[in-house]
Amino acid sequence: MNYTDADQGDGLAVIGVSDFKDNVVADLSKLAQVNLSALGKVDALIRKRDIIFVRSNGNRELIGRSMFVSDAPVMPTSHSGFTIRCRFHDPRCHPRFYAYLLRGPIVRQRLSALGGGTNISNLNQGILSSLLVPIPDFGTQERIASILSAYDDLIENNTRRIAILEETARAIYEEWFVHFRPGGELLPLVDSPLS
Repeated sequence: MNYTDADQGDGLAVIGVSDFKDNVVADLSKLAQVNLSALGKVDALIRKRDIIFVRSNGNRELIGRSMFVSDAPVMPTSHSGFTIRCRFHDPRCHPRFYAYLLRGPIVRQRLSALGGGTNISNLNQGILSSLLVPIPDFGTQERIASILSAYDDLIENNTRRIAILEETARAIYEEWFVHFRPGGELLPLVDSPLS
């Protein structure tokens, strides 16, 4: 979906290229919003189990970057015109398995190579539909997706723990060396023999 400054407002969350980063799973909690009236068609809404790709970018290496929508959005959510959505309808396909497969280096290199354009590289539905991918039996897809999801969850938990530890270290440093309260009490300032 394309929108202009006139569409600024609330009611419709929008996944844009800047939301991808290195995310495997789309973080729908911090998306920019526009007026719900900017939604051209209901089919442009994101659903659980969709895969969103970077469609257009000045950096050819970034096109084809993808994210999986693991949870149903809590509010109407669409995607910008610089992205493209993949939605599986074939019951033989486990979307999360394909989300991992499509993030792999071989597929990413292929998408980057096929993306056309001179200044801006573009990915389109024709390029995506021309990809030949294996279709293992559904149970195998489900097991692989489950194992990789478990690793992603561990990585996410560890990332959160690291952020908490960094914040704690920063607070301790500030308390001890900025406010001079290593035990919580205020200490007097004294001249240092080093000064």
